[in-house]
This record gives sequence, structure tokens and C-alpha cells, in this order.
Amino acid sequence: MREARVVAAWVALATLAGAPSCKAQTNTASPAPNMAATGAAAGTLTTEEDKTLYALGVALGLNITDFALGARELEIVKRGMGDAASGAKQEVDIKVYGPKVRDFALGKAKEKAAAQNAKAAVFVEQTMKEPGAVKTGSGMIYIEQKKGTGASPKATDTVKVHYKGTLVDGKVFDSSYDRGEPAEFPLNGVI
Repeated sequence: MREARVVAAWVALATLAGAPSCKAQTNTASPAPNMAATGAAAGTLTTEEDKTLYALGVALGLNITDFALGARELEIVKRGMGDAASGAKQEVDIKVYGPKVRDFALGKAKEKAAAQNAKAAVFVEQTMKEPGAVKTGSGMIYIEQKKGTGASPKATDTVKVHYKGTLVDGKVFDSSYDRGEPAEFPLNGVI
């Protein structure tokens, strides 16, 4: 779902970038201010404006993290952004290449999904080797720590359980053990 939102955002950007009001300009914009004069030289963020501009860069960067760009790719993106922001002559026609951003995003999303699926397969294989591991029809794997006694709860009953949820890299994303008390929830409210 996240990949679809990213692609939609880039398609919208590409569409806007190709609009007549956004066509390439010649370098008529005023030159960028001297970084040393603004106090932003060598990574120093001394003024509130410097910090705000840096935050703008962070915000723009966060919008492209799903592309998983390498160093060379990121430098090309920076060059394109700099040319567009400064009004310099653009090296490619945005009407031609803007729509290709969508295909590029989809390709990167497929690469990321394939890598995640490979990691997940290794995780499942390793987890299934643990004593007592059970895999349900939905793919969830659990290891019963202590068997309960009595009747099984109905879907409408509230249950009290200790659990630890992990990602395929082993990072814990939720744990009743870490909170120091079991969780209680309606059984029919469980994913």
C-alpha cells in the first residue's frame, strides 16, 4: 500500500512538472546565496532559517526514501532538483521523462518487495526449525510457551496473553513482556 501511495505522489509530481506553467527555464533566477555568508557552510546550522531550510531538505528527502537510491543516483536527483529550483536549463524534457518516474518507482518497489520476500522466506524457514513451532493457514508462526487448561475461549471472549511480535530481521515491534504485563483483548479483535 505504501508503494502505491509513493507512486501516486510521483505520478502527481510528474504530471504537475509537465504542466505548461512548469516548463524549463533558462538561468534567469538570481544566483544562490553564498553558503558561508548565510552561516550554513560546512554543515553548520547556526540560524533558524538554516535549520528551517535543512528541514525542507529532510522533508524532500523523506519523500524519496522508498526509491532506495544509491549515491550516484542521489547525486543525479540533487542535480535535477538544483537545476529546477535555480531556474537553470534542464538537461531533459520533463514532459518526456516525468512520466517515466512512475515506472522507475514501480521497478524500485518490485526490487524492494523481492528483497523483503527473500528475507521473510529465510526467517520463516529458521523459525519453523525451532522446537514447537506451528504455522497456521494464514502464515502466522507461533510457539506455545505454556499450554493452557480448560475450555478454549469463544470468539466473543476476552483473553489475557503474553506475546512478542518481531519483524523478519528480529526487531521487536510489540511485546507484552517488555511492558511487564500480559495484554487483554477480545479474541475476535485479534488480527
